[in-house]
Amino acid sequence: MLTDSIISTDKQARETKATIDEIDSILSSKELLEMIVEGLPVQAIDGVRRSLITERKKLSQLLSLYEGA
Repeated sequence: MLTDSIISTDKQARETKATIDEIDSILSSKELLEMIVEGLPVQAIDGVRRSLITERKKLSQLLSLYEGA
């Protein structure tokens, strides 16, 4: 994902926003999250959720920096 880079174009900003929206959809839908973690141990499910939340936060920060520039 984009978390180790910067957003420098409108296209990258749109792509980042789309990724944030996808993460929001996954986190808000039990069914989507279950599809992603299907077959994983129960302990891993919380890790996946935390990773998605962290990724969303980092992407949102990058997008905010771009929009504020």
